[in-house]
Parts: sequence; C-alpha cells; structure tokens
Amino acid sequence: MKRFKSLAKNIALSALSLLVCFGLCELGLKLAGYGNLEVYDWDPYVYWKLRPNQDCYTKINHQPVHINSFGTRGPEFALPKPAGVIRILSLGDSTCFGWGVGNDETYSRLLEKKLNESRKGGARFEVINAGCNAYGYPQLKSYLKHHGVGYQADYVLIGSANLWTDFTEEASPEFKSSMRKRIVLKNLSRRMALYHFIFESQFGGIYHKYRTRFIPVDPTKDKIFTESSTNLTDFFAANLKETIQIAQTNHIKPIVLDFPIDRAGYTNVYFDEILAMRKRVAKDLGIPLIDLDTPDWPPAQKKVYLEGDYVHLNVLGNQIVAEKITQLFTQLIQP
Repeated sequence: MKRFKSLAKNIALSALSLLVCFGLCELGLKLAGYGNLEVYDWDPYVYWKLRPNQDCYTKINHQPVHINSFGTRGPEFALPKPAGVIRILSLGDSTCFGWGVGNDETYSRLLEKKLNESRKGGARFEVINAGCNAYGYPQLKSYLKHHGVGYQADYVLIGSANLWTDFTEEASPEFKSSMRKRIVLKNLSRRMALYHFIFESQFGGIYHKYRTRFIPVDPTKDKIFTESSTNLTDFFAANLKETIQIAQTNHIKPIVLDFPIDRAGYTNVYFDEILAMRKRVAKDLGIPLIDLDTPDWPPAQKKVYLEGDYVHLNVLGNQIVAEKITQLFTQLIQP
C-alpha cells in the first residue's frame, strides 16, 4: 500500500511538472507570436467561413491577416454600396485568400490599388477578397448564393477552387455534424502555440515537400470521388455553371479567372482537364475569361510560387497576376 502511494505521488508530480512545462512553453511561444492563425465559424452552406473581426497570421510565412466584420480578408466595406463605387467580388480558394502573403500583397488587394491608380476620374473601385482556404466549386457557388450576393458587387471574379472537396450544401445532416466537430478541433489546434511552432513552423519545410503524399490534391485519388459514379469534370462544370447563373440572376457580371500551376514542379493531366473545362464553360455561356494560363507563364527566370509549392503565389506572383488582371479587366469594362 505504501509503495502504491509512493508511485501515485511520483506520477502526480511528473504529470504536474509536464503540465507546468507545457504551460510555460505555450505562454512563451504565444508571446513570440505563435498560435494565432486564422480560425473559422461553422456555416450550414459552405461548412467553414472565416470568423469575422480577427487579426492573425498566415500559417505559412507568418504574414499578417485582417478579417473584417463580414468575414472577408481586407478592410471594411459599406452596405449599402456607396454611390460612385464599382465593386468586384473576388471568389476562390487559398490562392485568392493569399496563402503565405500579407494583407496588401494578395492579388485582390493589388488589383484594387492598380485599378484605382489607372482610372481617370469617375468611379472608384473596391475589390472584396472572399477567398477562403480549401473552398471547392460547390462552396464557391454556395458562398455567392448565401453571402456574396448581399455584398452588392457589380462583378464577380471566379478564381481557382480546390479539386478534392465535394462539400455541397445538400449533404446529409450526419455528414454536416461530423464536419462541424472537425472545424471545432481545427480551431483549437490552430490556437495552440506549441502545435503551430512544432508542426507548422519547425517542420514547415518537410510539410511543403511531402504534403502531396498526405493531402489528396489529386481528386482522382480521393475516396469521396473514387466511390462515386459522378464524373469529376462534369461535377465541377455543373457547379461552375450554377455559380455563373446565380451571379447573372442577381445582376452581377461574372468573369472566369484561370490560374495555371507550376508545371515544372508538378505535372498532373487532370489540372489541364479542369482548365480546359473552365474555358469551355466560359465560352458556352458567353462569359469573359481572364486567362493567365499562357505560354509566357511563369515569366522567365522569376520565381512566382512559394517555396516548395506549385499552386500558391508568392509576393511577386501576386503582383504579376494583379497586373495582368488589371490590363484585361480594364479592356472588359470599356464602354
């Protein structure tokens, strides 16, 4: 009995010591700026939506992120829309959100700046960055329908979308309940400084290098799709068409924005198929297409993607993309 009490006491002391060490490490890393990544609120239509009114940092490169009261990245905007404003809603996934770059370095924010610099009097431009990490085509459609339409935009730029997320608002209550729990857990981990420091900072290079082995960036290998009879390209095309139709019904002019990938770093014929699909949908519906998938991309001798990444743009990449969109968009809106 005495031996048992001694063992229990030692275990308790060890557990207390570990708890104190954990608390001190967590506090120290918090003070150093770790554990303040963007978090999400549950949404019955798009599953996760950026929590309004937060100032945090990007998971990669620790760049500042400001989320306004509408849950979009960037400064506040007024509703109803002020007179003399041409408003552009920028939809997309993490590329649109600005994975790894600062608030003023996203292509949406740079586009707003360049459009206003190029105008000669007249209306002022506003670009709302509604990009959100891991949004797929069904979520872009649902976001526009249930949230974006209310922003009173004149144009909507439909950017890139994840190709492995099949999260439709018509999913079963059981599936939605499961996803809601995952979002709660995700938020908890993203607010832990130790988690951020160890798994997303110290091992960040390894994560970038090998993440394609663990994350199903190739939708043809995703269990959701391999067990479905749905043709992937048809599924994405249908959701893209519905997104365009929702915009038109609400008197918003849709523009399809095509992003290429780093073909030197990653080769996947499926991405080419999706790019071709987007071009085909835009042509069939008579929608303007801003095509960045050109022979001169990426520019010679210039690194436009984040290190170890074949999709997300670095600061220079966002600058070049914003410049190209500005040139083409200006031509589209000429009277």
